[in-house]
Amino acid sequence: MSQTVADPPRSSGPPSGPLSDEVAHTPVWVHAARWGLILLTVVILGYAAQQAVEAGAWLIVIAVAFIAMSVLVVYSTRRFIPLKYLLPGLVLLLLFQMWPIMYTAATAFTNYGDGHTLSKEEAVSAIQAQSVRQDPDAPRYGMSVAVPEDEPIETGELSLLLTVPPAEDAGELEEGAEEGAGGAPSSGRT
Repeated sequence: MSQTVADPPRSSGPPSGPLSDEVAHTPVWVHAARWGLILLTVVILGYAAQQAVEAGAWLIVIAVAFIAMSVLVVYSTRRFIPLKYLLPGLVLLLLFQMWPIMYTAATAFTNYGDGHTLSKEEAVSAIQAQSVRQDPDAPRYGMSVAVPEDEPIETGELSLLLTVPPAEDAGELEEGAEEGAGGAPSSGRT
């Protein structure tokens, strides 16, 4: 009831058939283009690694070196044919999906504030450059909160009143009184 299937005879010579010439004799320009693209990719990744070294981002240097080695191993041999299609997708998945997730999670558990991104001197100079400074010659006014007379204090519409401080009022009133005594009208400011 059981049958044995004999294996077809194997030949030790070159393969024969309609596709054997295409596989055995890949044009030179295909090899040149493949190695040119591999070399271009490795050069671009080398430049990125150099920029990361100058910035002191050693984690990026390690990731770029790993990607460059993966490109060289996967695309320089005839092995790993499925990886030739999967490697670009995996690299982009790690770059655009996994890295932001990991970076967000790492940042959530750190004290990542302004004091950690700038030195103290840089932070102080930035705050001073963006702050409002008072002109020393500008007049100073007092501010009071007012409510109209016919409305209750708790629910009335609030208004802000700017007034000249009493110390300056006294000096101006004395000047105005002296002027008023001489017959000139006084200027009253409130």
